[in-house]
Amino acid sequence: SANLAPNRIWQIEAERRVRAKFDQNHTDALVVAPPGAGKTRFSLQFAKSLKDGGLINYIWVVAPTDTIKDGWIKTAKELGINLAGQFGNDTLTRIDPCKKGYDGSVHTYAQIASETQLFRTLTSRHQSLLFGDEWHHSGDGKAWGEAMKIGFEPCKFRVFISGTPYRNGPESLPFVNYDQNGIAIADYTLSRTQALSQKIIRRYAFTMERGEMEWLEDGERNSAKFEDALKRPESRRRHQSSLIPTGQVIEQLFIKAHRKIMTDRQNGYPVAAAIAFAKDIPHANHLAQVCKRVTGCEPTVVHIQAQDSRKKIRDFAEGNDEWMISVKKVGEGVDIPRLTAAVYASHVTGSRAFVEQAIGRVSRVVKDYEWLEGAVFMPADPELVKIASEIEEEQVDVVGPDIEPGEPKPREPDAQTFVPLNAQSIGYFGVYSGDEFSSEELKQAATFQQTSTNPAYKFMSLQLVATLLKDDRINVDLEPIAERAEDETLDEKFERKRQHAAKLAKQVDSRLGLDWGTTNRRWVEKGRKRADEATLEDLDAKIEWMEQLLIDHSQQHLNPVNDDRDLEQAS
Repeated sequence: SANLAPNRIWQIEAERRVRAKFDQNHTDALVVAPPGAGKTRFSLQFAKSLKDGGLINYIWVVAPTDTIKDGWIKTAKELGINLAGQFGNDTLTRIDPCKKGYDGSVHTYAQIASETQLFRTLTSRHQSLLFGDEWHHSGDGKAWGEAMKIGFEPCKFRVFISGTPYRNGPESLPFVNYDQNGIAIADYTLSRTQALSQKIIRRYAFTMERGEMEWLEDGERNSAKFEDALKRPESRRRHQSSLIPTGQVIEQLFIKAHRKIMTDRQNGYPVAAAIAFAKDIPHANHLAQVCKRVTGCEPTVVHIQAQDSRKKIRDFAEGNDEWMISVKKVGEGVDIPRLTAAVYASHVTGSRAFVEQAIGRVSRVVKDYEWLEGAVFMPADPELVKIASEIEEEQVDVVGPDIEPGEPKPREPDAQTFVPLNAQSIGYFGVYSGDEFSSEELKQAATFQQTSTNPAYKFMSLQLVATLLKDDRINVDLEPIAERAEDETLDEKFERKRQHAAKLAKQVDSRLGLDWGTTNRRWVEKGRKRADEATLEDLDAKIEWMEQLLIDHSQQHLNPVNDDRDLEQAS
């Protein structure tokens, strides 16, 4: 029997909006949701309702890769839907898959583009529903966009789903409407904040590895730390050097990520696993050697040239092995929920969309293990630190043409004149709501987390514990945090407490998945004073209230958060 799991809140609302649009004789709808939110399941459950209602009789799915095709077929089977994935264009010229008992079929964008008129003929024979998965790929060049327009124009309904439905450059996405500013108009958007509040995706915890890199360029020896200000070309070379497999930066990233998944396993999730994203195939092979040396684990390596990568990914997803290393195979749309840690060792640093699609592999929530966090370990390249801070601050991406979702093509350093030499690790820091924490502060937080008798701290990220310790808001039997200057003026004391209260309000909004400003608004609604009108006692009371919210929320990590219920209960 079909495994008809209850729809999530966002899926119910998205289906209502899309169905209403179709009822008004519209053909196209765009649905936007972050990685891990359940876009595939939403699509197939919606398709099932249309098919059961007699509105369609065949489902077409277009996806970027064969691995994503496998995900659609697997999810469809769970829902009692028969999707074919093996039909090549030659076969489709001879048979009609609908007449062979299939509910639909899954194809790649490249397959459609190679035989556009064939798919136009096939879609015109049926009451067809199209799902364009990761639809931003339909803008990968004029040929693909035109192929999608021609091949699927006869469809009765078309639904496009993506986490990043925008394209850089002149190519617009087929069938998508844009506003006067060139912004793609979505019929339903699930923000990352909303997804976090509904416990749909995991929260990320970022750890950035500091380093001092060395490289040769035109015979001249250069060195720089990540915090050194460099021009763009030198900054690229520094980052490339940080990825050298013989360097300490990469080694430390693997060590910390392995420690994370081992902790998850010890805490009751026995299949926790990690993934590393390499820049190319030789790099992946070298990283596999690093992984085996520092963790003792033989990693599964998948890349675009390996014929058995699809099977390896399936086996890994269902298995118990600790490590996988990927080159362009485990990205958007690939679902391996047991991944809880990611090492980002790609050369791409300037595209938030590309980074977020990669690290989104650790965002999947697992039933009964909602307390798990997705840990991301990256070199402390300034551009990556900026992206991590933006994501941590829960700034929702604008769906527009000024952000490039596909892999950027940064100019590689000339192999004849550029040689990375070394990458020495000089510490690390974490990022939480835009704040950075040194390796010593994170170590102190880890010690407190292990020795505290309060179970709530076990389920907090190290960054959150470090925040509470840094602001001296929990009693600890560790080295005392430095006292404020005795000669602090009253104005300085007011300013310090106001800044601390503002920082905590952001953290409460982020942690509870609320819109920015909700915490401050609820405080004022309780009859309390605004920050600019508050006394020191008022500020202390607000700080204590917000910190208790953070602790209470962590203690209730297994219960879903519903809007701002936590704030109401604390009022």
